Amino acid sequence: MAIVFTSMAHGSVTNSAASYSFSAADNIGTVIARIRVGRNPAGIAYNPFNGYIYVVNSRSDTVSVIDPSTNTVVATIPVGRGPLEIAYNPSNGYLYVTNCGSNTVSVIDPRINKVVANITVEKCPTGITYNPFNGYIYVANSGSDTVSVIDPSTNTVVATIPVGRVPLGIACNPSNGYIYVANYWSNTVSVIDPRINKVVANIEVNMPKEIAYNPSNGYLYVTHLGDHPTSMGYVSAIDPNTNKIVAKIYVDFYPSGIAYNPSNGYLYVAVGGVSVIRVIDPNINVVVGTIYLGDTPHRIVYNPSNGYLYVTTGADNVVVIYSKPSSSTSSSPARSSTSVVSTTPLSSSTTTVTTTTSTTAVSMSSSVWQPLPYLAAYVAVAVIVVIVAVAILLIRRRK
Repeated sequence: MAIVFTSMAHGSVTNSAASYSFSAADNIGTVIARIRVGRNPAGIAYNPFNGYIYVVNSRSDTVSVIDPSTNTVVATIPVGRGPLEIAYNPSNGYLYVTNCGSNTVSVIDPRINKVVANITVEKCPTGITYNPFNGYIYVANSGSDTVSVIDPSTNTVVATIPVGRVPLGIACNPSNGYIYVANYWSNTVSVIDPRINKVVANIEVNMPKEIAYNPSNGYLYVTHLGDHPTSMGYVSAIDPNTNKIVAKIYVDFYPSGIAYNPSNGYLYVAVGGVSVIRVIDPNINVVVGTIYLGDTPHRIVYNPSNGYLYVTTGADNVVVIYSKPSSSTSSSPARSSTSVVSTTPLSSSTTTVTTTTSTTAVSMSSSVWQPLPYLAAYVAVAVIVVIVAVAILLIRRRK
């Protein structure tokens, strides 16, 4: 596989179309099961208390509970309206679900798989994370441009923090307890100091969506869109010591969810525009493989009990993936001090394809996708649009 980047120095990034090639040989994971859940599954979390996987169904207003030993749904829990994301609280074993339509956070007791409390927050809560530094739950409210801080011992909001516009993803850096918030419309990632519950820094990132912490190098990885065209998707690595971007990795159209796999040290990125999972080696900050799904992926979680990845998709399924172990991961993570990332081909037997600038997300029906037919379809659609436009123009002139 070869991925070629243009200049990507922080502060003077040029987001031109990348030339890249993907082949079936790059597939470093295998889909082993597809589990039917509710409508439009979004957030997903692993519960170490019982070993189950909890899936938020945003259009069913429910949470599906999956037993990974059988890959079947064993319970369905009604929650609020428009649930989006979910987080596990290790201090009490409960799960917390953001309900965008209800402006609440539902608290689930996994011993009985029922909602035991609903906490009112601000408008359209979206992202949610647990902070081990102070034991609080942090909720990004995308409709009010704030973050609510919940004390789980009382299930009450103890602070409300203004951030950027339309905050979506949120993650905690467990090494210092700082919270990172992806502000989609502000093109920033806000950094919150939990000791004072205030924003202490804002990092420029174009249309950021989701964030994941990588314990192997201590970086925060953010999925986001490009400057132009905005459909181009990237993952940027933030060094929390300097709160600066130290790497920018092209992954393809419309990335969203991202998760760290401790079994091989890789990062897995859901790329909805091409229905794949891109696999990043954070030691070199390069895409090293692709997992072809055939469904539009949303969020990803790693299950340490069996080593599988669970991915929510637009086909109302959870896809279970066996990810092949790394054979070349470096034993010591690279801590680059530069913001320039360049890659060299990993394989010489590849065909180069130049990306288009289309912004249409497609859910593929086949289990293995190849880029050439995909691009050909876009060209065909473009030709049809041009023909129709010319025909309309000629008709108007005749009139």
